[in-house]
Amino acid sequence: MKRKSYTLIVASVGISAFLAIGSVYAQSNAGLILQDWYKARSHQLNDRMVHSTVVQGLEKATQRVKHSSSGLAEHADENLAKTLDAGSKEVITGIQSASEAYRVQMEQKMNELSEAIKNQKLDPYISTATSKSSDELEKFAEDTIEQLTQQLDGGEGRADSN
Repeated sequence: MKRKSYTLIVASVGISAFLAIGSVYAQSNAGLILQDWYKARSHQLNDRMVHSTVVQGLEKATQRVKHSSSGLAEHADENLAKTLDAGSKEVITGIQSASEAYRVQMEQKMNELSEAIKNQKLDPYISTATSKSSDELEKFAEDTIEQLTQQLDGGEGRADSN
C-alpha cells in the first residue's frame, strides 16, 4: 500500500503541478507576445504589398500619362499649326480690308479737306474782290452820275446865263 499511496501522491502532485503550470501559463502573456508579433509582421507585409501595388499603379499611370501627353502634344501641335494658318490668313485678310477701308476714308477726308481749304482761301478772296469791285463800281457810278449831272447842269446853266 505504500507503493500505492506513494503512487497516488506522486500522481496528485504531478496533476497539481500540471494544472498549476497550465494556470500560470494561461495567466501569463506569452500568447499576447506571439499575437503582437504576428500582427506587426502581417502589418509590415500588408504595408509592403500596398506600397508595391501603389508603386506599380503609379508607374502604369505615369506611362499612360506620358503616352497620352505625347499623343496630345502632337495633336495639339497639329491643331495649333492649322489654327495659326487659318488665323493668320483671317488676320491678313482683315488687315488688308481694314487698310483698304482706311485708305478710302483717308482719300475722302483728303478731298473734303482740300475742298474746304480751297473754299476757305477762295471765299475770303472772292468776298474781298466782290466788295472792292462793288465799291469801285458804285464809286464809278456815282462819279459818272455826278459828271453827267454836272454836264447837264453845266449846259443848262450856260443856257440860263445867256
